[in-house]
Amino acid sequence: MNVPLDAFDLLDQGVAIFDAQHQLIYQNAPFVAMVAPGRSPFREGSRLILVLDCVAAQGGGQGETLRSRLSSLREPMSAGDERQVELVGERGRHLFITARVTESDTLLLQVRDITLERRSTAKLESVMKVAVSTLANLAEYRDTDTSEHVLRVARLTHEIARELAGMGDPGDELSTDFLSHVGTASMLHDIGKVGVPDSILLKNGQLEPEERALIQRHAEDGGGILRKASRLLPESLHFRLAAEIAFSHHERWDGKGYPNQLAGEQIPLSARIASVADVFDALSSERPYKAAWPLDKVEAYMREGAGTQFDPRIVDALCKVLEIRRRASDIQWSSLMSLNDPVVDHDHSVLLTLINQISLDANCHDQSAVEFVVDELVGYTLSHFGREERLLERNGYPHLQAHKEVHRRMADEVIALREKLRNNFTPALGEEISRYLRNWLTNHILIEDKKFAQYLGH
Repeated sequence: MNVPLDAFDLLDQGVAIFDAQHQLIYQNAPFVAMVAPGRSPFREGSRLILVLDCVAAQGGGQGETLRSRLSSLREPMSAGDERQVELVGERGRHLFITARVTESDTLLLQVRDITLERRSTAKLESVMKVAVSTLANLAEYRDTDTSEHVLRVARLTHEIARELAGMGDPGDELSTDFLSHVGTASMLHDIGKVGVPDSILLKNGQLEPEERALIQRHAEDGGGILRKASRLLPESLHFRLAAEIAFSHHERWDGKGYPNQLAGEQIPLSARIASVADVFDALSSERPYKAAWPLDKVEAYMREGAGTQFDPRIVDALCKVLEIRRRASDIQWSSLMSLNDPVVDHDHSVLLTLINQISLDANCHDQSAVEFVVDELVGYTLSHFGREERLLERNGYPHLQAHKEVHRRMADEVIALREKLRNNFTPALGEEISRYLRNWLTNHILIEDKKFAQYLGH
């Protein structure tokens, strides 16, 4: 190389140089500090694989996952090739690693600590997510469902998109930014319903043709609202994706949807994914006008619609997500947990299912996935506490105020956990949250709630 090696000592980024056989010939002090903190410098002649294993070791329990992500840097590279990997270590440090092969076949490894950049971005993303969530709640407030619907759709949209990427979907749209934003963007899919009169939106009976036409306008109205927002914030992928989803989540793969009768890949990928998540949740959830379908019936319906109503690959990804979710069973429901009240028992079962979702390997190392589960958990927990307190009041529970105080403290703890998660996520934190919530729910059901079981039905 023509650059004097001493020049690299002046950089604030880490630099290591390997010969054509991937043996270390140079490293600067910042490289050692970032890649192997607290250790002495690597010996000259150390193999690239040893150095990358030191990077992976920083991930603690995520070590094998990091080794997998670093594997691309070990594969043969030719002169001029460049590869990049971003990693999150055990203590929340974000490292951006670039490997580049020079014309003389030496391998240049550069490492930048981008922790502050990522934390700043995360705070901005959190603010944007709150804004999106508030708008979504405004749309859902007048509908027959609650904000829990948009949280479920957001989580499922994210998981389907992640599964599509894992299936090797060839689409360039499945970028890291797309995967980070599409779930949140999906929360605004029905924002256009704010313009639908209550007499139609809340109607229990069958809609007249003119009423159906009016309610179908929510796709165009919502897309138009969000497209304006996107123009005001052109750098926001949230609103661009949200506009796509709002406009096109009622289009069909066979071109028989609305409002524009788009077909196949004419429909934006974001809308195709959100459409599958939205229909799945609508069918599998109880509404005032219908009971929830059994999950096997919903899954069969989605498979039947593959190739006509839905993108077949996205239905395949949905089925893979459902199979992964079924494997989440850290806490098993038992008769000991039952309080012999169907509403309370159902709520506890839902909370148990949500907490089990965090423990999945696919989720606990994925910040977006953990955030979606915790957001859904917070929303459902607050709704559950309200239902439980009204039940206790109707049954004359003498210690209601003390139980309300327990609920308040528990809600504060879970909300604080969510803030900790958003401000400084690490893979180890995902696992810690999973353990904490398992203990929290078990104590809530088996200790606190058992105190009032004898009063139910009196």
